[in-house]
Formats: sequence, C-alpha cells, structure tokens
Amino acid sequence: MPHACKMDGKMAEGDSVKVKLQRNLADFSILTRKLLEGVAGDTPIRPMTSLAGSDQTFTTVIDQLIERDRDIQQLVEKALEMRLRQAELERVEGQLEKRNQDIGELQARLQDAEKLLVRLCTIQPL
Repeated sequence: MPHACKMDGKMAEGDSVKVKLQRNLADFSILTRKLLEGVAGDTPIRPMTSLAGSDQTFTTVIDQLIERDRDIQQLVEKALEMRLRQAELERVEGQLEKRNQDIGELQARLQDAEKLLVRLCTIQPL
C-alpha cells in the first residue's frame, strides 16, 4: 500500500513540482481506496457514516479527494508553464550559442586582418 507523505495537504516549499505531484497522486489513490472500501462495506451509504477502521467520514474523504484533485490540477498547470519556460530557455540558449560562434569567427577574422596589417606595415613602412 502506498504511503501518503503529506495527507494534510501541506508540502515542503523546497519540493519540486514532480515530488508534489507524486505525493498528491499517492494521497488521491489512498483516499480513493478508502472511499471504495467504505462503499464496499455492508453498511448503507450515508453522508456522515464513518469508514470502517477509520475516524474519517465519507464526506471528509470526498472533501479531501476534491482538494487533492484541485492541487493536482494546479501542479499540472504549473508543470506545463515550466515546460514552456524551459522550451523558451532552450531556444534562447541556442541563439546565444550561435552568437558565440559568430563572435568567434569575427575574432578569428580580426586576428587575420591584424596579422596582414602587421606584414604590410613591415614591408611598406608608413
């Protein structure tokens, strides 16, 4: 059975989006299992019925599922935004690399021109 790391919904600030998403998905899975086990029980389903072996009610578990779903949606949106930023970063890095190559070529041409000038000045003093 997966272990819910932070069932209280609080995540450490330094956790990555991936870690937060994994924790929320694990919590969602555990809560869903609890709900299904409670529904599969012999007792009729009532909004405030306690789940077997737990002090949580169906309403509490459903509320937690809704909260985890909301958290997961926000994390997925954040991950998509981060992917877009990463793609932009890679594009800019590509442009920067091209500019660096251009600068290197220009520096080589400048050195060749300087050498040519030195030779010309040595042959024909001004």
